Amino acid sequence: MIKIEYSSIYLDILNKADMQIDKYGNDVGYDKRLEDIKTRYGEESNIYKKAKILINNLKKGNKNGFKRDRTRNRKY
Repeated sequence: MIKIEYSSIYLDILNKADMQIDKYGNDVGYDKRLEDIKTRYGEESNIYKKAKILINNLKKGNKNGFKRDRTRNRKY
């Protein structure tokens, strides 16, 4: 189990970006990024296991109504 020691909107944004971008800077999405981590470190590695938990938590967060307020900073 991963203990959450710190949480913020900025950390969420950073994790979302990190878990969707491959080592070349391409936007590949969560599933391809997780597959890349599995290929590099192995399915039994702690890095892969933690990344899988993180991605599952990020996906749950998206499904629970995380919506960006698109009216902010809008110029009329």
